[in-house]
Amino acid sequence: QQLLTGTFTSAIPLFPQALLCSCFLPIYCGFIPPSYRGVRYVDGGFTGLQPVSSLEEAVITVSPFTGELDICPRDCPAIFFCFQIFNGSIQISIENLCRISYALFPPSTMVLNDIFSQGYQDTALFLYRN
Repeated sequence: QQLLTGTFTSAIPLFPQALLCSCFLPIYCGFIPPSYRGVRYVDGGFTGLQPVSSLEEAVITVSPFTGELDICPRDCPAIFFCFQIFNGSIQISIENLCRISYALFPPSTMVLNDIFSQGYQDTALFLYRN
């Protein structure tokens, strides 16, 4: 079950716990998920890559993985097979497999700078087209 929250009565005690829950990958990060307000949560990607909003027209979808989203990397369409998983779509590509590995095993600073630049360009392209 997903939890979307934006209300924190005090940023100090609860925000770090919410952040820990949102980044927790079972097995990779441990076996017992951290808790937020007494309930244990894991990374939202396991229940929904893109949270569903009642304001779908006003929501811009962003992802580090190539798929059917507003802002995302655009890989070569030669191998273009998208699959639906966890309320989102991801394209099968070598580049996406690399991105998944980068999420688990952070790359060098140079590669991170390249990823940042690509994200900036993807965002600028989206803004230009819309």
